[in-house]
Amino acid sequence: MKKGIGEYAVGYMKPPAANRFKPGQSGNPRGRTKGRKNFRTEIAEILEAPVTITEGGEQKRVTSRAATLMRLREKALKGDTKAMDRLLQLAAQHAADEEAAGRERAITLEEDDILTRYVEAQWEASSRSENSTNPTPGCEDERSGGDARIGAEK
Repeated sequence: MKKGIGEYAVGYMKPPAANRFKPGQSGNPRGRTKGRKNFRTEIAEILEAPVTITEGGEQKRVTSRAATLMRLREKALKGDTKAMDRLLQLAAQHAADEEAAGRERAITLEEDDILTRYVEAQWEASSRSENSTNPTPGCEDERSGGDARIGAEK
C-alpha cells in the first residue's frame, strides 16, 4: 500500500485525504429534501386550515372541513339529491364508526371456558400454597437453599 500525507496508509476503505468528505459535507447532497410531507398530511392540513364564511349575516372563522360540510348541507336543503345522498352517507358512516369504537366484543363460549378454567386453577394453587406449611417430602423450598425443580439431581 502507498503511504499518503502524514504516513496515512491509502488503500481499501482508506481513501486519500483529498478525496474524503469534508466536515459538514453530505455524501448525498441532492438527496431527499428534509420535511417533505406525504399526501395524507397535506390533506389533513388543507382540511384543518381556517377559512372565513358568512352565515346569517355574520362572519365566522371555521375549518375548511366544516365549511365544506356546511356547503354540502346547504345544497342538500335546496334539493340537490346527490348532495343529500352524500350527506346521509357521511352521517351513516360516522354513526357506524362511533358505534364500532364504543362497542365491546362479547366473548365466545370457548373463551369463557378458558377463563373459567384459568381462574379455578389459580384459586386452587393459591389455596394449596396457603394451606401447606410443610413442603412435599423430597422437594426442598427455595428459602431453604435447596433446588425446588421437580426431578432435579442433587
